[in-house]
Amino acid sequence: MPNLISTVGRDFFNRRFQGSFFLDSKKRPSIVDGIEGSEIVYTALGGSIKRLTATTQRLPFDFFKGLEAFSVPTLGWRAANGGRDLSFFSRNNKSYHRGLSTANLIIERSKMTKWLQNTGNYSITGEQSHRACMLALKPEFIPFTEGISKMREGKLLSFAASPSIAVMPDEDDKFSIYFRQNKAGEVLPDGTVVVDIPLLTTYVGELT
Repeated sequence: MPNLISTVGRDFFNRRFQGSFFLDSKKRPSIVDGIEGSEIVYTALGGSIKRLTATTQRLPFDFFKGLEAFSVPTLGWRAANGGRDLSFFSRNNKSYHRGLSTANLIIERSKMTKWLQNTGNYSITGEQSHRACMLALKPEFIPFTEGISKMREGKLLSFAASPSIAVMPDEDDKFSIYFRQNKAGEVLPDGTVVVDIPLLTTYVGELT
Protein backbone atom coordinates (compact mmCIF):
# COMPACT_ATOMS: atom_id res chain seq x y z
CA MET A 1 0.00 0.00 0.00
CA PRO A 2 1.48 3.39 -0.96
CA ASN A 3 2.50 5.81 1.77
CA LEU A 4 2.42 9.60 1.80
CA ILE A 5 6.08 9.97 0.89
CA SER A 6 5.84 7.73 -2.18
CA THR A 7 2.66 9.57 -3.22
CA VAL A 8 3.94 13.17 -3.01
CA GLY A 9 7.67 12.55 -3.45
CA ARG A 10 10.62 12.98 -1.11
CA ASP A 11 11.42 16.57 -2.13
CA PHE A 12 7.82 17.73 -1.75
CA PHE A 13 7.53 16.05 1.65
CA ASN A 14 10.72 17.70 2.88
CA ARG A 15 9.60 21.12 1.64
CA ARG A 16 5.98 21.03 2.74
CA PHE A 17 5.91 18.79 5.83
CA GLN A 18 9.16 19.67 7.60
CA GLY A 19 8.20 21.07 11.00
CA SER A 20 4.69 19.58 10.92
CA PHE A 21 3.11 18.27 14.13
CA PHE A 22 1.86 14.71 14.56
CA LEU A 23 1.38 11.96 17.15
CA ASP A 24 3.92 9.19 16.75
CA SER A 25 3.37 5.45 17.28
CA LYS A 26 3.50 6.02 21.06
CA LYS A 27 1.03 8.96 20.84
CA ARG A 28 3.73 11.47 21.73
CA PRO A 29 3.46 14.99 20.28
CA SER A 30 6.13 15.08 17.59
CA ILE A 31 7.64 17.34 14.93
CA VAL A 32 8.97 16.24 11.53
CA ASP A 33 12.66 17.01 11.01
CA GLY A 34 13.04 15.47 7.55
CA ILE A 35 13.88 12.39 5.52
CA GLU A 36 17.03 10.35 6.01
CA GLY A 37 17.34 7.26 3.86
CA SER A 38 14.08 5.33 4.10
CA GLU A 39 12.98 6.86 7.41
CA ILE A 40 11.42 10.02 8.77
CA VAL A 41 13.56 11.67 11.43
CA TYR A 42 11.51 13.57 13.99
CA THR A 43 11.56 15.15 17.43
CA ALA A 44 9.37 13.42 20.02
CA LEU A 45 8.22 15.46 23.00
CA GLY A 46 7.59 14.34 26.55
CA GLY A 47 7.20 15.74 30.04
CA SER A 48 4.89 18.61 30.86
CA ILE A 49 4.46 22.03 29.30
CA LYS A 50 6.54 23.44 32.18
CA ARG A 51 9.43 21.08 31.55
CA LEU A 52 9.38 19.56 28.08
CA THR A 53 11.82 16.89 26.96
CA ALA A 54 12.81 16.31 23.34
CA THR A 55 14.43 13.26 21.76
CA THR A 56 15.32 12.45 18.16
CA GLN A 57 13.43 9.43 16.82
CA ARG A 58 12.81 7.65 13.51
CA LEU A 59 9.79 6.11 11.82
CA PRO A 60 9.43 4.13 8.59
CA PHE A 61 7.66 5.77 5.66
CA ASP A 62 4.74 3.36 6.03
CA PHE A 63 3.72 5.01 9.31
CA PHE A 64 2.53 7.95 7.21
CA LYS A 65 -0.23 6.28 5.21
CA GLY A 66 -1.82 9.57 4.26
CA LEU A 67 -2.64 13.06 5.45
CA GLU A 68 -4.59 11.63 8.37
CA ALA A 69 -1.23 11.07 10.08
CA PHE A 70 -1.10 14.86 10.46
CA SER A 71 -4.63 15.39 11.76
CA VAL A 72 -4.84 17.50 14.92
CA PRO A 73 -7.50 18.17 17.57
CA THR A 74 -9.84 21.10 16.94
CA LEU A 75 -7.89 24.31 17.28
CA GLY A 76 -9.05 27.16 19.47
CA TRP A 77 -8.39 27.97 23.11
CA ARG A 78 -5.39 26.44 24.88
CA ALA A 79 -4.35 27.07 28.48
CA ALA A 80 -1.19 26.25 30.42
CA ASN A 81 0.73 27.08 33.58
CA GLY A 82 -2.22 27.48 35.89
CA GLY A 83 -4.04 29.65 33.37
CA ARG A 84 -1.29 32.26 33.09
CA ASP A 85 -0.84 31.31 29.47
CA LEU A 86 -4.21 31.47 27.71
CA SER A 87 -4.02 31.63 23.93
CA PHE A 88 -6.20 31.11 20.89
CA PHE A 89 -4.81 28.80 18.19
CA SER A 90 -5.90 29.04 14.56
CA ARG A 91 -4.51 28.02 11.19
CA ASN A 92 -3.33 30.31 8.40
CA ASN A 93 -5.11 28.64 5.48
CA LYS A 94 -3.19 30.74 2.95
CA SER A 95 0.05 28.97 3.79
CA TYR A 96 1.49 26.41 1.39
CA HIS A 97 2.75 24.33 4.30
CA ARG A 98 1.08 20.94 4.80
CA GLY A 99 0.02 19.78 8.23
CA LEU A 100 0.10 22.09 11.23
CA SER A 101 3.39 23.76 12.18
CA THR A 102 4.71 27.08 13.41
CA ALA A 103 4.82 28.08 9.72
CA ASN A 104 1.02 28.22 9.54
CA LEU A 105 -0.09 28.28 13.17
CA ILE A 106 -1.41 31.59 14.47
CA ILE A 107 -1.16 31.98 18.25
CA GLU A 108 -2.97 34.96 19.75
CA ARG A 109 -2.31 35.52 23.43
CA SER A 110 -5.30 36.57 25.52
CA LYS A 111 -5.32 40.13 26.81
CA MET A 112 -4.78 38.73 30.31
CA THR A 113 -1.61 36.87 29.25
CA LYS A 114 -0.38 39.95 27.38
CA TRP A 115 -0.93 42.05 30.51
CA LEU A 116 1.03 39.58 32.63
CA GLN A 117 3.88 39.64 30.11
CA ASN A 118 3.88 43.44 29.82
CA THR A 119 3.99 43.87 33.60
CA GLY A 120 6.80 41.35 34.02
CA ASN A 121 4.63 38.85 35.89
CA TYR A 122 4.91 36.08 33.33
CA SER A 123 7.32 35.06 30.60
CA ILE A 124 7.02 32.28 28.05
CA THR A 125 10.28 30.38 27.88
CA GLY A 126 11.62 27.33 26.10
CA GLU A 127 11.54 26.22 22.47
CA GLN A 128 8.38 27.80 21.09
CA SER A 129 7.77 25.15 18.44
CA HIS A 130 7.84 22.47 21.15
CA ARG A 131 5.37 24.38 23.32
CA ALA A 132 3.07 24.98 20.35
CA CYS A 133 3.15 21.32 19.36
CA MET A 134 2.37 20.08 22.87
CA LEU A 135 -0.51 22.52 23.38
CA ALA A 136 -1.96 21.91 19.91
CA LEU A 137 -1.89 18.11 20.11
CA LYS A 138 -2.51 17.55 23.82
CA PRO A 139 -4.98 20.23 24.92
CA GLU A 140 -6.20 20.16 28.51
CA PHE A 141 -9.75 21.34 29.10
CA ILE A 142 -11.44 21.86 32.46
CA PRO A 143 -15.21 21.46 32.91
CA PHE A 144 -16.86 24.87 33.17
CA THR A 145 -18.19 24.68 36.74
CA GLU A 146 -14.96 23.12 38.02
CA GLY A 147 -12.89 25.83 36.36
CA ILE A 148 -15.04 28.61 37.81
CA SER A 149 -14.74 27.10 41.29
CA LYS A 150 -10.97 26.90 41.01
CA MET A 151 -10.75 30.50 39.80
CA ARG A 152 -12.88 31.69 42.73
CA GLU A 153 -10.62 29.73 45.10
CA GLY A 154 -7.51 31.27 43.55
CA LYS A 155 -6.26 27.93 42.23
CA LEU A 156 -6.52 28.96 38.56
CA LEU A 157 -6.02 32.30 36.87
CA SER A 158 -7.98 31.34 33.75
CA PHE A 159 -8.96 28.18 31.87
CA ALA A 160 -10.23 26.72 28.62
CA ALA A 161 -13.40 24.65 28.91
CA SER A 162 -13.27 23.62 25.24
CA PRO A 163 -11.67 24.85 22.01
CA SER A 164 -14.48 27.43 21.83
CA ILE A 165 -14.97 28.49 25.47
CA ALA A 166 -12.47 30.22 27.77
CA VAL A 167 -12.83 32.16 30.99
CA MET A 168 -10.47 34.83 32.29
CA PRO A 169 -10.54 37.44 35.08
CA ASP A 170 -12.05 40.86 34.47
CA GLU A 171 -12.68 44.02 36.49
CA ASP A 172 -14.72 44.22 39.71
CA ASP A 173 -14.07 40.57 40.63
CA LYS A 174 -15.96 39.36 37.57
CA PHE A 175 -14.84 36.66 35.14
CA SER A 176 -15.31 37.11 31.41
CA ILE A 177 -16.58 34.23 29.28
CA TYR A 178 -15.26 34.12 25.73
CA PHE A 179 -16.86 32.24 22.87
CA ARG A 180 -14.00 31.84 20.47
CA GLN A 181 -12.43 35.33 20.52
CA ASN A 182 -15.51 37.34 21.43
CA LYS A 183 -16.65 38.17 24.94
CA ALA A 184 -20.00 36.43 25.31
CA GLY A 185 -20.84 36.66 28.99
CA GLU A 186 -19.70 37.08 32.57
CA VAL A 187 -19.54 35.24 35.86
CA LEU A 188 -20.56 37.65 38.61
CA PRO A 189 -18.83 37.70 42.02
CA ASP A 190 -21.68 35.61 43.52
CA GLY A 191 -21.18 32.93 40.86
CA THR A 192 -24.14 33.90 38.66
CA VAL A 193 -23.50 33.22 34.97
CA VAL A 194 -24.77 35.92 32.60
CA VAL A 195 -24.47 35.23 28.86
CA ASP A 196 -25.11 37.50 25.89
CA ILE A 197 -25.79 34.68 23.44
CA PRO A 198 -28.81 32.50 24.44
CA LEU A 199 -27.40 29.41 22.74
CA LEU A 200 -24.28 29.73 24.88
CA THR A 201 -26.30 28.81 28.00
CA THR A 202 -26.96 25.36 26.57
CA TYR A 203 -23.41 25.02 25.29
CA VAL A 204 -21.86 25.93 28.64
CA GLY A 205 -24.26 23.53 30.34
CA GLU A 206 -22.89 20.69 28.25
CA LEU A 207 -19.36 21.53 29.43
CA THR A 208 -20.13 21.30 33.14
